[in-house]
Amino acid sequence: MKPMPTSQSMIDADRDASCHPVAASTAAAALPLSADEQYALLMGHLNIGVFQSTLSGEFLVLNDALAAMAGYSRDELQARSALCLYAEADVRTQMMHALLRDGEVRHGGVRALRKDGSPFWMSIHAVLRRDEHGTPRSIFGVVADVTERKQVEEELRLFRESVQHSSDAIGIATADGEPYYRNAAFARLFADAGPKQAELLYRDPRQAQEIFASISAGGSWQGEVEMFGRDGALLTVLLRGYAIRDAEERVIGLVGVHTDITARKRAEQAIRDGEARLNEAMKQAQLAHWEMDAQTLMFTFNDRFYALYATSAEREGGYQMPARVYASEFLAPEDQHLLAELGREMTTRGLDEVQSEHGIRRRDGEARRILVRVTAVRDADGRMVGSRGTNQDITEIRRAEAALFASQSRDRAMLQAIPDLVFRLTSAGVVLDYKADVRDLYVAPEPTLIGRDISGLLPPFLSALISERIAAALHTGDVQTFEYQLQMPDRGPRDYEARMAPSGADEVTAIVRDVTEIRRAAAERAELAEKFQQSQKLESLGVLAGGIAHDFNNLLAVILGNASMALDALPKDSPARHGIEAVDEASRRAAELVRQILAYAGQGRVLCEPMDFGALVRDMTGLLRSTLSKKATLATERASALPPIEGDPGQIRQVVMNLIVNASEALGAHDGIVTVSTGVRDCDAEYLRGGVLDDSLDPGRYVFVEVSDTGCGMDAATMRRVFEPFFTTKFLGRGLGMAAVLGILRAHRGTIHVRSELGFGSTFTVLFPAFEDPRVATPRAPRVSDPARNWRGEGRLLLVDDDDAVRRTGEALLRRLGFDVVTAADGREACDLFRARGAEFALVICDVAMPRMDGAATLHALRQMQPAVRVIMTTGHDGQAVLPELGDDAIAGFLQKPFDLQSLRTVLRRALGT
Repeated sequence: MKPMPTSQSMIDADRDASCHPVAASTAAAALPLSADEQYALLMGHLNIGVFQSTLSGEFLVLNDALAAMAGYSRDELQARSALCLYAEADVRTQMMHALLRDGEVRHGGVRALRKDGSPFWMSIHAVLRRDEHGTPRSIFGVVADVTERKQVEEELRLFRESVQHSSDAIGIATADGEPYYRNAAFARLFADAGPKQAELLYRDPRQAQEIFASISAGGSWQGEVEMFGRDGALLTVLLRGYAIRDAEERVIGLVGVHTDITARKRAEQAIRDGEARLNEAMKQAQLAHWEMDAQTLMFTFNDRFYALYATSAEREGGYQMPARVYASEFLAPEDQHLLAELGREMTTRGLDEVQSEHGIRRRDGEARRILVRVTAVRDADGRMVGSRGTNQDITEIRRAEAALFASQSRDRAMLQAIPDLVFRLTSAGVVLDYKADVRDLYVAPEPTLIGRDISGLLPPFLSALISERIAAALHTGDVQTFEYQLQMPDRGPRDYEARMAPSGADEVTAIVRDVTEIRRAAAERAELAEKFQQSQKLESLGVLAGGIAHDFNNLLAVILGNASMALDALPKDSPARHGIEAVDEASRRAAELVRQILAYAGQGRVLCEPMDFGALVRDMTGLLRSTLSKKATLATERASALPPIEGDPGQIRQVVMNLIVNASEALGAHDGIVTVSTGVRDCDAEYLRGGVLDDSLDPGRYVFVEVSDTGCGMDAATMRRVFEPFFTTKFLGRGLGMAAVLGILRAHRGTIHVRSELGFGSTFTVLFPAFEDPRVATPRAPRVSDPARNWRGEGRLLLVDDDDAVRRTGEALLRRLGFDVVTAADGREACDLFRARGAEFALVICDVAMPRMDGAATLHALRQMQPAVRVIMTTGHDGQAVLPELGDDAIAGFLQKPFDLQSLRTVLRRALGT
C-alpha cells in the first residue's frame, strides 16, 4: 500500500501542476474543478482577480487583475503571502475555518490593504481543492474590488437615515396615491389622525385633489395647507410635493414633505398682534411713563407703569418710589446693576438719550422683558437735573423672534442634512445663497460665493444652459430638469442631475445631485443582468442538447449496430460492403457531432490529445471541397511543417468546417475564392489581446488556420453579434454556428481574430497554442487484426432499455455473439424478471436514462437482490459524467451509445473475464 501524501507534498504537486502545462492537465483530470471554479476561470478575462494558493497563504497562481487591484506587480505579489492583503488577520482565520469546514466560502466585503497602505474593500469566493483521498491541497479563489459599491451602500444608508430622522414629515406614495413609505416624523405628526386616507387629512378635500392631480401629472406643488394632525387638531403645514420619474420620464411615485409651521404662524400672528397693540398704545399714550429727580433719586410713575408691573399706586403707597427700592423690587436680579449704569453713562458721556433692555419681575411673579428708553432733563446751564423715559413690554416680541429663529435654524439644519447641492439665484444668475460640499464645487473654495455671477464660476456651456433654464423657469413657472457632466479637478468626470424651480418673483432655487455612483451602480446591475440572461441561454441550450443527444444516440445505436452486424456477415469482397461502410462511418461522425454539442453545452468533456494540425486541416479541406458551392474556388496555402497542437480532434474539425462552410456561403450567388492558409507565428500579449477571446493567454508560439473569402463582408453591427448563440444572417438558422467555435476555442485556450469590411470579404484567423512536447505521437499506425475479433460468448443475458428499436438491435447483436437474450422495457420490469429468474442471467446490460425507474435505481435494486451480479451500464452521455449518479454500486463495464458489434464484444469479454 502506498503511503498517504502529506499536505506539503500535495501543495508542491499542486504548484508544479500550475506551472507546467502537462502537469496542469493531469492535475485538472485528477481534481476536476467545481462549478464555481469553472465560472471563476470563465471570468478571468474581466477585471476580476483569480488566484490559487497553499493553505498557508503562499500564492501558487494569480492573475494580473488581482495584483493591480492591490497595487502590486504580479511578480511582487507572487513573492508575498495572501496575508498581506488582509487589513484584519483574524478575518482570514475565520474564513479558513469556514473553508475547511464547508469546502467553500463567500465573503461580500473584506477590508484589505494595497501596497501603499491605502485601504480598499474586496469580495472573495474561495473553494477548497482536495486530492482523491479527500485531503485539502490548495485554495482556488476569485476576488473583486467592491470599494465603490461599499461607498454607494454607505451613502444610501446615510440618505435613508437622514430621511428617517428628518424633523419634517416625509411620505411617499405610488403613482395612484397608495401610501408606500412614511418616516418617523410623519407618524408623529399624523399618528392619531385615525385610519384616514392621505387625501382625507386635508381640511379642504378639493385642494387635496388639485395637489394630487398636479403632482401626478409630473409637476410639483409648494404652499401652505391646513391638515388634521394628532387627535384631529388642525395644523398649518408647509407642503412641498413632487413626482418621482423613471428613466422614461414616467411618473412612478409621489413624494410629500410636510413642515409643521403652526407654531411659527402663531408666532407671526403674535408679532402682528403685538405691533397692533403697540400702535394702539402709542395712539392712546399708554406707554409706561416715569420721571426721576437726579438729586433725590426718586421715581415718579403713572398708572400705566404700575399696570405693566401687575400692581397699582394704592398697593405701592403712591406714585413715587426710591430708585433703590424700584431696582430691588421689580428688576431681575441679574439686571439690577443696569439702572446705575444708565445714569453713569448719561452723566459721564453727556448723552441725551439712551436705551436698555432688561428683565423685570411683576408682582404676580411673572418674568417679562422690557425696553427702557431714557431722555436726559437738563437746566439752562446744561447740567443734568433728572431724566424721564418709557418702559415698553417686549416679552412677546422676543418670544416670537426666538420662535422664528428656531424655525429658521431647523430649516437650515434640514438643508445641511440633504446631500444635494442647493443654490438660490437671481434671474441674472447671481448667487443669493447656497449649500454645497467643497468637493462638488467646480471652482476653488472661497470665503463665499454669495454675490458672484454664476457665469464666472462655471464652463461656458454650463453657464449658457443654466441661464436658459432660469429664464424658462421664471417664464413658465414649471420645474426645469437637466443633466450635465463636469470634469472635476481632483475627481475626474462627474455626472449631475439638476432641478430648478421659481422661488420668488425674480429668483430660482436649484437642487443639484451627483449621480455618478448611482449610474455606475445601475450600469453594473445592467451588466450583471445581461450576463445572467446569457447564462440562462446557455443553460437552455444544455437542456436542449441533452434531450437531443439521448434520442439521437438511440437512433444512431440502431443504425450503427445493424451496420456493424451487416459488415460482420458480409464477405470482404462483397459489393455491398462499400455502402454499409459509408453508413457506419456517417453514424460514427454523427455520434461524434453529438459529443461535441454535449461538450460545448457542459454535458460532456474535451478529450485532449496531441495531433498533427496540418494533416487535420488538409483532410478537412479535401473532405469539404466537393460539398462547397459550385461558385466557390477553394485555394490552400499550407505551411510545409507545423508543430503539433493538443486538443479534441472532433471539435477542432468542427471549427475548421464551420469556418470554411461560412466562407463559402458568404459568396452567395457570385463567383469567389475561399482561401485556407496554415502556419505558425510568435504572438505577443498585445496581439493576443486583440482577439475575440482575451482570457489572459500566454505569449508564445501559436499554430493558426486562416480562412478568408471574397464575399459580401460584414458591417460593424453584424461583427458584434457573429458569435452569439443561434445568431445567423441566413434565412434559416444552422444551430450553434460561430458560438460553437468560440466555445471550443475557449476550452482549448485558443483565440480568433476577425477582419471584415462590407463588400470586401472577411478573414477569420484561429490560433491554437503549439504543443512543444517532443514526445508527441506520430500518426497512428494501421490497425492490425485483433485475434479476439471472432470471440463468441455463451449464457443468458438480461437487456434493459426503454427504446424498442435499441432493444431489438441490442438483442440481435448479442444473439450474433452467441448469447441467449431476455429483454425488459424499463427498470421495474427488469427487477421483476431478475427476482423470478435471477440465477439464469450471467450478466445484465442496463440503460442509464429510463422512465419510471432509471438505471441508477435499477442497479441498486439488482445489487440488493444479488450483490455479485455483473452489470454493464449504457448511455448516450459521457460515461465520466454519469458515473457519480450510480453511487457506490460498482459496475462490470460501461458501453457508450451508439456502439457497434466490436465495441460490444470488447466490453462483454472484459466484463465476463474471458
